Amino acid sequence: MTSASPALADVARAPWDAVILGAGPCGSVAARELARRGLRTLLIDRSHFPRFKVCGGCLASGGVEVLHRLGLDHILAEAPRFARLAVWASGRSATTRIGLMRGVDRTHMDHSLALSAIGAGCTMLDGVLGQVEPDERVRLSREDETVHINPRAIIVADGLKGNSLRALREFDWQVRQRSKFGLGGAAGHLSGLDADSILMCIGRTGYIGFAGVQRGHTAIAAAIHPNALDKPGGVRRVLEDLLVESGAPVRLPNGLDLRGTPQLTRRRRRVEAGRILVAGDAAAYIEPFTGEGMTWALRSGELVACFAQRLVECRLESGSWTRTLRAEFTWARRRCALVSTILDCPPLLRAAMRLTGQHPSMAAGLSHSFGRLHQERRA
Repeated sequence: MTSASPALADVARAPWDAVILGAGPCGSVAARELARRGLRTLLIDRSHFPRFKVCGGCLASGGVEVLHRLGLDHILAEAPRFARLAVWASGRSATTRIGLMRGVDRTHMDHSLALSAIGAGCTMLDGVLGQVEPDERVRLSREDETVHINPRAIIVADGLKGNSLRALREFDWQVRQRSKFGLGGAAGHLSGLDADSILMCIGRTGYIGFAGVQRGHTAIAAAIHPNALDKPGGVRRVLEDLLVESGAPVRLPNGLDLRGTPQLTRRRRRVEAGRILVAGDAAAYIEPFTGEGMTWALRSGELVACFAQRLVECRLESGSWTRTLRAEFTWARRRCALVSTILDCPPLLRAAMRLTGQHPSMAAGLSHSFGRLHQERRA
């Protein structure tokens, strides 16, 4: 992508209706939709594409529906369909049927979404750091070059690691106490992992999941308690001990490159002000056990494009984006938080696994709710 990127000086001279900071699923979808509506749109990401992203690789039904609605089904080519969820804890296992989920390679998906935004007329700059100044100008930096632009709308979709808003304290993160850290990597096919199943392994220090995704890869993602990461042996030893404790018939591959995330469960103090709208993981995030993170990001990107257009056209009602995020995602996030609470309480976890074995249809019905969103508002 970088070979076609314009010089920052040229970017600074151009008038921009909307600038999106972060080219993950949320940002790229928003950029594509704005460009399709004729808005002069600039998409920024600090990484060079294609790039790896820590992710469990599971796209739930709501996310599949968003891609279908936007005509982006091709991104799911060769993405496995999961039929079951297998959970291991303390040497015991429970398996349940699950609703529609697809195994998506994030490197492929994010690159494809960014290309779709470019194809719609969006300009993209990768390998560029974007930061919002207190006066709501956006500073763009690449190597020793820095410019400022003054867009009519700013969408911040730079995820958990983004620092685009660090100069605006009113957008500070509120991180849940003792929130887990994320770890992840990618591997080839693993023995002990069924092609149509997601495998989740739970221990006292957290959990780790395995899912086959596109290109014959296996997505590996974990959420680990902060105090466990201080133990001798490093993060790999923590994950290996967790797998042994769970009793699951799978082991980490040799040479696995593990990367981390900040603490997972968090939300912004606010998600809109002036010309700024915060969307996707950059607005709020919950531990990812239920596999809904990508779905939330895609849906958030679809929605925020509509609100950014209203902002550009000076017809956005103050507080409407905040209310929409709350209406669309609050129930799903509470449901996800409840699952996290069960995982952290061994008696509740044992009871849940026992009920799964005794009442498989009830467990399957509950799993079908994961990834469902209201999807009543059309961007």
